[in-house]
Amino acid sequence: MRPLRGNDAGAKPTLQERLLQAGIYRALGKHTFLILRVIGFLAPIGIGITAARLELAPAMHAIGLGVVFSLIGTITPSLLLDYLKTQRQMKLRRALPDALDTIVVCLDGGLGLAASLARVSAELASVHPLLALEMKIVDREIQMGRPTGEAMRNFAKRFDLEELRSMAMVITQAERFGSSVSTALSVYADSMRLKRAQQAEERGHKAVVKMIFPTLLCIFPAIFVVVLGPAAIQITRNLFPILQSFGQ
Repeated sequence: MRPLRGNDAGAKPTLQERLLQAGIYRALGKHTFLILRVIGFLAPIGIGITAARLELAPAMHAIGLGVVFSLIGTITPSLLLDYLKTQRQMKLRRALPDALDTIVVCLDGGLGLAASLARVSAELASVHPLLALEMKIVDREIQMGRPTGEAMRNFAKRFDLEELRSMAMVITQAERFGSSVSTALSVYADSMRLKRAQQAEERGHKAVVKMIFPTLLCIFPAIFVVVLGPAAIQITRNLFPILQSFGQ
């Protein structure tokens, strides 16, 4: 129940924030999560005690395995939330540069920021459905009277992405100081494109290092067998008669 107490130090998100970041927007998601954790904790222990009472397994082994699986059942829902959050962040990182380019084109064409977001959600629905859905949420919040910068900050909170927080800050500052939102987002889109290229180059360099270990463990032994195998057979055939003669 610790995540329900709030975020006192500001370091760890609350349970509700973690559910939103994992894409669980339903009101009953928090209760479902807690019920799953309680079931994952109690069910293995109950099964272990039942197996011990019915003498299906030694008591110590059954209860010990029940305790181990209860710990696993308690941690698994939290790990599932982290996995869902990581997958959502990955999908949005891939879609964000395309969305920024589309927003800049719409702003240069004379549309407002709210209309540009609605246009992006309509145009990219088939290619990036997750981004389109979130843009619809942002557009709905703006229509309900929330400032665009605040709606974008809520968007960033739902994904816990630094790129979205920077984008919300760019829009907020452009609106506050009266500068061109199109110019600010165009500069930000260029920096995002450069950052994506740098990340791709970094992953390429890391791939070279990661390929060393599979090469050493899988490819080189097979090469040694192919290259040295005939030589080893020939050496064995030549040395075997000599060793037999020494034995006689």
